[in-house]
Parts: sequence; C-alpha cells; structure tokens
Amino acid sequence: MVAADAKAIRAAGFDHVRLPLDPEFIGWKPATGGAPPRLDLLDAALALLAGHDLAVILSFHPREETRDEIELRRPYQDAYVQFWTLLAQRYRAAPPDRLVFAVMNEPQYYVRGPARWNQLQQRVAQAIRAVDPNRVLALSGIGGASIDYLDRLAPIADANAFHVFHFYEPYLVTHFGANWEPFTKEPGALVARVVYPSTEMTMAIAAIGLGPQRADAEKLVRDYIDRPWTADTIDRRIALAAAWARRANTRLVCTEFGVLRARIDPGSRTRWIGDVRRALEHHGIGWSVWDYADLFGIATATGDVDYPGDGAVVPRDAKNPRRAFDAAAIAALGL
Repeated sequence: MVAADAKAIRAAGFDHVRLPLDPEFIGWKPATGGAPPRLDLLDAALALLAGHDLAVILSFHPREETRDEIELRRPYQDAYVQFWTLLAQRYRAAPPDRLVFAVMNEPQYYVRGPARWNQLQQRVAQAIRAVDPNRVLALSGIGGASIDYLDRLAPIADANAFHVFHFYEPYLVTHFGANWEPFTKEPGALVARVVYPSTEMTMAIAAIGLGPQRADAEKLVRDYIDRPWTADTIDRRIALAAAWARRANTRLVCTEFGVLRARIDPGSRTRWIGDVRRALEHHGIGWSVWDYADLFGIATATGDVDYPGDGAVVPRDAKNPRRAFDAAAIAALGL
C-alpha cells in the first residue's frame, strides 16, 4: 500500500483499515528469538494510514503453520504474548481508538477446544493491559471466528474491547473458484457456475461436471437452492450473532466478509456484499470488508499488471501501483 491507496480509501468513504500483520514478515522469530522485529516498517505503515485520517485495526495475521504452532506449543504461546507486549509498549502513545489491537486472526482450536484459546486470549489481553490500560482490543472466538462458534467464546469484560466474527456464508458463493483446498476438490470443483440469490439458481445453471462425487455436487447445489440463500436468510444468520452479543453484553464487529472475484458473476457478488452489509447495519454491527485489492478485492490494479493465475491482478511496479475501485461494490457497501 502506498499513499495513493490510503488517499483513495479515505476518499471512497472508509473511516478505517484493518491491517493484517504477518509478524514474521517484519522479522519476528518465535522459535529462535534472535534480532528484534523491524517495527520501523510497521511504524511507517501506521503513519501512512494515520496521515490520511484512517483508524487502524492491527490484526495479528500469522501464516497457517505459525498459527498452528501457537495453538499447540507453549514456547510459541509465550513468544506470542511477548510480541503483543512489545507492540503495547511501542504504541502506547497512539490514541486508543485510532489504533485497535486485534489479537489473532481466525483462531482455530477445533481439536484443542475453546478453553485453551479463551485462556490464551485472556493472557494476551492482560499483557497488553499491564502496559496500556486504555487500548481498544478486538477479541475473537474459535472456529475461524465464525458465528457458530461464538457461544464457545468466554467474553472478556472490558469497557475498551469488542468481539469480532467473520462471515462467508455460503461458501459456494463466497469461495466459488478458489484455488486452494478444499475448494479445488470435488464435489465443489464440479460446479461450473453459481448465481446469488439462490432463488435465481437452477441445476442447469450449475452445469455440474462429471466426476466420482457428481451426486454430492448435485446435493450441494440442491441444498443451496432449497435453503434458499437470500437477503432474509443472511439477515437471520447475522441476527444470531447480534443475539449472542446482547447475551454477552459486548459490542460486536464483523471484521471480514466478501466474495472471491475470480469466477462468480459480478452481479451475484455485489448483491451478496450489499445484502450482508445491510444485515450488519440492520443489527447495529460495525464492519470491515475483505479485502482492498487482492483476491476478494473491491478494488483492482490497472495499467501495467501481471496475472499470476490465482485470480489476482498484480501491479508490476509495486512502488507506483495504479488501482481503481469497483463502482458496483462501493455502491453495495453504501458508500
């Protein structure tokens, strides 16, 4: 991201950016220690965004392997807590509501269970609070931060914290054409086309291909049609999250929702984005869309670009990229 990106994001009407941070990208070495991370690189990114009047949700966004090690191994957990302590010390002077600490992106814990994550998240919150009592924290539940796992989260009673979830339902729409597992495998890979809402979908439109799991693919599409997936269905799903927040007496924000843009038709994509955004606002839930200009992007690179084959459009000159917002996506977001 460069200054032109930040300027365009603010001009489009966004008031904040959720900034994913892979800590190993800036030199964090949880396994071996070693030199301290290059926080000057993070300083520059935060200063760029603050200079364009954008608040930041700084999201701890490790690669999958590191996230799994944090889940399974105490030395990694200790290093993870120490890293957040370091960030709390570094940015203590930043306005508490202009730099939010999101302690972990999509914790899993399908095997280890919610108690382990609840304990570790509490450790992180306490470590940050020991340094910075007022920093706003974004706290997550397990199961990839999905709605269905909110009830397994032990909410932390903290006036300067909110809880988050992510919304990508149904995957047949949001991840249609994804080139990573499990979406590259049958039965989903046999479906040739998807439209949203599912009231406009037919088996003929799906044009299911041949394969050992063709029957499963047909069931996948029939279930999508029969649900059906419409604006009302999405609103009812979001209502479950809002009800949990009321029971837990906490604020709730959806920090990710979006549709992969590789193969789905643009109309279906923007209809889904608009329906989710309206449902979130209907239930008083703040939001961040995923993402800016990558595979799920509401903007795309223009001019001199490369096409790496995964659906991304990448500017050849990373220091002087040109990007443009998708006007339909911006309208769907109400901006």
